[in-house]
Amino acid sequence: MPNWVDQELAVVGPADDMARFCALALTGNVRRDHTLDDEPTFRFDLACPILPRDAKACVEEHTAAVLFRCLRAQAFLRVEMQSSWDYPRHFYARRMARDWPTLQFICAINEDMGSFGGLVARIDGECIDLVADYEATCDRRAHRRQMRKVQQRWEALVEGDRPWCVDVPLKFYRWLTYKADATLDITGTSLRFRSEDDVRRFVKGRKHATVLKRSARTGKERRVAALCKA
Repeated sequence: MPNWVDQELAVVGPADDMARFCALALTGNVRRDHTLDDEPTFRFDLACPILPRDAKACVEEHTAAVLFRCLRAQAFLRVEMQSSWDYPRHFYARRMARDWPTLQFICAINEDMGSFGGLVARIDGECIDLVADYEATCDRRAHRRQMRKVQQRWEALVEGDRPWCVDVPLKFYRWLTYKADATLDITGTSLRFRSEDDVRRFVKGRKHATVLKRSARTGKERRVAALCKA
């Protein structure tokens, strides 16, 4: 029985590039009645091919991971997946930047026995690797502080120009695609929008949607009762 490595990956970028990236990376049967032979997978090798010059660095690199959850919008993707023993280090550290320079991402890595974990990201052209070996000498408090700084940068990227927030029961869905210009917050529970018109189009016909708007002056979010759906 292998040790599993959880990966929670969020990607943001231009809608056209995101569509091409998703078409390559997301494969398999997404229906509830899929079998082990056609289960949904995230294909690292199709999204970012392993070239001959990568062969030495990718000898033991995973080419795919099993998908457990996938939420998509026009310019955003969030997936939760697992691979055995390790995660595809070269994919995150090298090939994403090489093959998809317009995309930015953050990925939380956690080995299920607690041997290693952390964050790997590419934000504003900077590649960040904060995956630490917990069994070696590791200052966990300093590591958490470093990760929080990266998370704040990601929050500013996906939420900064999107003051509108819509909370919907996303946790009940494993595979959703929204035809909307939206991003997800870092927890993967709230959708972020740029304008009230975008919010109105999204919540129309949807139940159990809670709408909040961030104040430009105080930065606090307040519930917009007129747009909330019971």
